[in-house]
Amino acid sequence: MIAAVIHGSAAEPAPSVPIEFLSGGGHVRGQFFEGVGADPIATLILVPGWPGNPNDVLGLGALLAPLHVNVLTFNPRGLHQSEGTHTHAGTLEDIAAALTWIRQSSTCERFRVDANRIAIGGHCYGGGMAMAYAAADTSVRRVISIAGNDHGYFVRRMRSDPIFAAGIRQMMVSARAPGSRQV
Repeated sequence: MIAAVIHGSAAEPAPSVPIEFLSGGGHVRGQFFEGVGADPIATLILVPGWPGNPNDVLGLGALLAPLHVNVLTFNPRGLHQSEGTHTHAGTLEDIAAALTWIRQSSTCERFRVDANRIAIGGHCYGGGMAMAYAAADTSVRRVISIAGNDHGYFVRRMRSDPIFAAGIRQMMVSARAPGSRQV
């Protein structure tokens, strides 16, 4: 179980190491916050809310690393510095690729990963995607959702409420990278 109780003042933020792995033919990029302490170390793969942050998710990587937890954050394909086109299906594939990367013997050795204590988590969009991924992959034993989006409800609401759908579409268009074409 990954759990932490934080007392007193905030610790010095942990530095991160830029990482990348392949998913869907493109490079997915993120940050790895190396947990301090003795081997082996529990590891949390943390998926951001949409569109995410290229540095951390809610500051949790920097907060948890000093508390003996490795944290891998990444931006799904098509968001921030990650290559490709963003889709929900692509994000699920990116989570699978992150798990494959973290389970590699070279990664486990470099970051002292305890392969028996890997959790998947996320915030908002990422929380919903973490739950959806965990529901389909029986190897995932631990999942954390922070204000996770229920993507099924979200889609049903878009289909039944044209005003809600128009607002969401406008938000998505406004977040599009400059010069990108409309799909």
